[in-house]
Amino acid sequence: MGVFMDPSTKFGFIRIFGQENHKRILMDFLNAVFEGKYHVDNVNYQDAGNITGV
Repeated sequence: MGVFMDPSTKFGFIRIFGQENHKRILMDFLNAVFEGKYHVDNVNYQDAGNITGV
């Protein structure tokens, strides 16, 4: 049985898109959202510290 995560929750979104090794997934997601108006070819991750209040 596969493991699924809900990206519409804060935990799921951060777990899927907030990790350096998932950089390509984040860039593909952002390019799909921007629908050609903008093109993302790189992202930089910064230490957000405690992000529980976001």
